[in-house]
Amino acid sequence: MTGAGIGDVAGDDVLIGGAGADLLDGGEGADAYWLLDPAFGADELLFVSGEDTLHLAAAGFAELPTGALAPSRFIDDGGAPATGDAVLLYDAATGALSYDADGDGAGDPALIATLRDAPALSAADIVVEALLV
Repeated sequence: MTGAGIGDVAGDDVLIGGAGADLLDGGEGADAYWLLDPAFGADELLFVSGEDTLHLAAAGFAELPTGALAPSRFIDDGGAPATGDAVLLYDAATGALSYDADGDGAGDPALIATLRDAPALSAADIVVEALLV
């Protein structure tokens, strides 16, 4: 499924956020949410940590290594990048997930998603990989 305002389908779904602000709701089941490129804007996700998975397309998030996101690449609750490597920043109070491509604060992080109701989120919920269509 792709596009704006899609989802709430029973079962294990694959939801792909395209250009613009999309609302992605996988409903029940273990859902795979795909974000393709930070330039596409921020999507709103109805995400369940530990059940759903957030997939970042490697082509759009090229500064992140492929595979399971390393905990050192995930910073939550206002922490600051320390290594100069690309990181994801999660604000657990608002559910805002941002991508800092340079990891040193020189460039502004790009808001890539807002997780509705600010659920728990960790590096274990996130994978960077090639999008297979």
